[in-house]
Amino acid sequence: MEREIRIESAAAVKALIARKLLSAASHVSTSRLGSVELQPHQVSAVERLLPAIDEFGGALLADDVGMGKTFVSLAVARQFRKPMVIAPAALRDMWMQQSARAGLDLPFQSFELLSRKRTVTSECDLVILDEAHHIRNPATVRYRALCGILLHSRVLMLSATPVHNSRKDLHSLLALFMGSRAETLSESELTRCVIRRKLDATTRLSGMPEVGAVRWNEIDDDNDIPKLLLALPPPVPASDGGLAAALIARGLLRQWCSSDTALQSAIRRRLARAMALVESLEAGRYPTKRELDTWSFAEDSLQLAFPALVATVSGNCAALLVGVRQHESALRNILSILCAETTRDTTRAQIIKHIVRFHAGVPIVAFSQYAATVDGLFRELRNQPGVAALTAAGARVAGGALSRREALARFAPLATGAQPPRGIERISLLLTTDLLSEGVNLQDAGVAIHLDLPWTAARMEQRVGRIRRLGSNHATVYTYGIRPARSAELLIGLERTIRRKTREANLSTDPLALDERIRAILSSWITDEAVSTSPSHAVAVAGISARKPGFIALYDAPFHPKLICFDGEHLTDSATAILEWLRGVGPEELVPSADDIDSALRWIDRWLIERNTLNLTRIDATRSSHARRIALKRIGVITHDARPHMRQHILTLADAARRTLLGHLSAAAETRIVELESLDIDDEEWLRAISQCGSPSAVEHSENEVVALLLLLPVRDE
Repeated sequence: MEREIRIESAAAVKALIARKLLSAASHVSTSRLGSVELQPHQVSAVERLLPAIDEFGGALLADDVGMGKTFVSLAVARQFRKPMVIAPAALRDMWMQQSARAGLDLPFQSFELLSRKRTVTSECDLVILDEAHHIRNPATVRYRALCGILLHSRVLMLSATPVHNSRKDLHSLLALFMGSRAETLSESELTRCVIRRKLDATTRLSGMPEVGAVRWNEIDDDNDIPKLLLALPPPVPASDGGLAAALIARGLLRQWCSSDTALQSAIRRRLARAMALVESLEAGRYPTKRELDTWSFAEDSLQLAFPALVATVSGNCAALLVGVRQHESALRNILSILCAETTRDTTRAQIIKHIVRFHAGVPIVAFSQYAATVDGLFRELRNQPGVAALTAAGARVAGGALSRREALARFAPLATGAQPPRGIERISLLLTTDLLSEGVNLQDAGVAIHLDLPWTAARMEQRVGRIRRLGSNHATVYTYGIRPARSAELLIGLERTIRRKTREANLSTDPLALDERIRAILSSWITDEAVSTSPSHAVAVAGISARKPGFIALYDAPFHPKLICFDGEHLTDSATAILEWLRGVGPEELVPSADDIDSALRWIDRWLIERNTLNLTRIDATRSSHARRIALKRIGVITHDARPHMRQHILTLADAARRTLLGHLSAAAETRIVELESLDIDDEEWLRAISQCGSPSAVEHSENEVVALLLLLPVRDE
């Protein structure tokens, strides 16, 4: 195809490429959001998210903790008619407060209500999913309930830690708005629908503190508790099954690594269950898990139900009783050792006291997985000034109970917008569970302590992210950890598990890191030098020296300008290839020949035609689901068999159904398409039902125009 060409300086073409790509169509009319002034990196995120939501039906914002994802999402929500928020219930107050600051009124629904199948179904055109990693498992009730809500809505997900275990977590999240296509995304597509910026890969943010490396403290281990836990006689499960012995021992080991108090609490619960089993088996009944739940357990007592009324008759009770009593006896032996030796938790408390003295005057938050650990350490430290404990059961100080809101206001008045407390009421050390590791601003604090190791590095990152936030008064925040005893750590391999999951998470998000490096290089290309303005539709072309021939081109595509590069053999939009190309650019400016330009444009034309064909059909095996292919095939049969007098009517219905199948299809939409195949309905009704399954594609015979071309020209020997 004929194009007008204008030769420009390399600096001008590079600046044009950078400006076009980094500040594509601005969707943000102002950086002011109610009473909040968005920072440049937040405005940039909004400008990237809106076209991604248009293109894919949704997007994931996975910026590091503390970079202000909430206000970015509120700025995106401002562009929609009826947005709503779905998040953990603990974040309701935060969302209400920040929405009010932004001048928005957003309905809120909790993940917990979804899990209980209690949904508030209201029509919305955008759903914001905060802490989206909570819905990464498609097998859960909440995931299936969410699919129903998202059937006809756009989606914006927020999570600093989208990958907890493997890349499958990321696929499951993206499938909520793009179905099975999520598993076959290219690098280029992934970097468009997921924005992940690390603090070390962005311009230093004003008010964002540095974070020091974790300083570890180890607890001496000179007892046999780990060996005794692994040697526990197999427990007798309920009649309808239960956890395997290895999993029970592993769970008890993790709690011992957290604190002796946590292990004691867990053993007492298991003893109570054993007592319930004994009572029932002695009555000749073998209870199910549900029947065991009819017993109520207290701290040191057991309220027994009547086994003859609640359990099932069994003829094998005598043999089962032997196993239960062996397991119970071993548990009581371990509990007696724990009660006789209490110095380990006292040592933990001494470590915390030392950290408090070293950081005198700096608020400190200490996290644990287990409420029992928080309770035990609070008993050890409650006589120290300014100590509070916060768990799901509520907050406590030495003087009595507090509300969660009051405790947070006393600990973090800056973050909560509260009046500074009186000296005697000030909380300077907050012991808490991972209840506070998500969605809460605690930037008043300057120190975080890991009282134990969670299963994933993502959880550790979430903990530190509570205090490393925009607006912090601390130039550096410090982190400490209390390691499990060496013998237990070797037995359960907890740190190995964390390292493995960290590697998995990094591999899953590597292309996103590449995209940020590309953007950093392009930012350095922006200068005041401008390309000539006439003719405006001509392709701006320049040549520059390089080690080997190739080119990079910017073309206007639907939703957002895009880059492609050629390495002399292959044309691609891969982030890996583009980054390598950018790093190979030399300093010397050269004049490209007409043949060089013509050859490059022919390569680009062929590639764009192939890409357009792929986007318009979307039926190849690698890009579309089985459900889509079957449905598209049925549409072909219906139109072929349509009677002459009905043909135009059927073609109209078929066209609408086909456009739906080639557009945004979420996991829920794909499931609905499968369900429709099994229903006994006529072709017209089926076509109408298919048309209602999703949103038609926004790409309708779109044109891709080349804007700029930068040729890499090897320096020729004279």
